[in-house]
Amino acid sequence: MPLVQNFKSTTVWNAFLLNSLATTAIVFAAIMIKTRLDRYVDYKGRDVTNVSDLGSTIITLVATFIAALAVYVGLHYIFGFGDGMLIC
Repeated sequence: MPLVQNFKSTTVWNAFLLNSLATTAIVFAAIMIKTRLDRYVDYKGRDVTNVSDLGSTIITLVATFIAALAVYVGLHYIFGFGDGMLIC
């Protein structure tokens, strides 16, 4: 049972709002993960930017996928996201 009642994506505006909320959270998580992987501090305490490599890109893709699942599950438990278009 969702925490917020009667806010499923059964209308166009609710669907737009919930989808934009999900997209924003997923993109934010992806940017933060990529930024964290591409920056590190050297032994003198200075920020050093690393050139993106294949390993960093694959880790970012997997972490973004996991973040997307977490966001959708969270929205499902908070707003009932995903139930609006299911046919009984």
